[in-house]
Amino acid sequence: RDAGTMFHYLVSGPGPVTGTIRGILGHVEGPLQFIILNAYCYGVGDIFPLNPATMQFPNTIITFLIAVFAFLLGRRLFSDRLAYCLVLAFVLSPWLAFTLRVPWYFNTLSCLLHFTTFYFFTGFMMQPGSKFYRVAAPVSFSFYIWTGLDWPMYFLVLAFFLWRSGAWRSVLWNPFNILPLTAITFLIIWAAALYLKLGTGAFMFSRPIYPFLRLVEQIQAFNWI
Repeated sequence: RDAGTMFHYLVSGPGPVTGTIRGILGHVEGPLQFIILNAYCYGVGDIFPLNPATMQFPNTIITFLIAVFAFLLGRRLFSDRLAYCLVLAFVLSPWLAFTLRVPWYFNTLSCLLHFTTFYFFTGFMMQPGSKFYRVAAPVSFSFYIWTGLDWPMYFLVLAFFLWRSGAWRSVLWNPFNILPLTAITFLIIWAAALYLKLGTGAFMFSRPIYPFLRLVEQIQAFNWI
């Protein structure tokens, strides 16, 4: 809730434009998470109290959308029966029981973008002449880049999927790939700027590096146990 009411603070401070941009890009859970969280709190803050029920509600909507795209993806790749199994595997996951109730959205949002990215890329490979899938796939992937903390593993899985599909050349030469490439380049430049201006501490919390920091922390915690 506190992180979701930062827009007023940033806009009212000195240098509101640069301050807001820094707040968005510096958010450890991703710019997309920061924007959605603050936009939601701004939109409902004068209507409903920002209590646990209000703050977790977007996760309910996102979870419903995940189930829809999980079914669509499963049906497109396999069958209706496998599609229902995929939806049940997600809905009945113990991870979801906790994640659904938290007052932030990057977990479910990343999961939604996992499914939409695969779904749209699959549609593009099946219908390479479709302008919709040609645009929707890289757009969905770009949104994921702005919020996904599990990007190292997801990039590998997606690359393997595209390679095994046999249609990776069509995907690779899609001109709309400039969108995710721009997002990745910008985040790399931002990480380099943080290192040059603020040092290693800020650099470790940049989007390209933070997932590896979390991995090291988890390994150290496991070794301590």
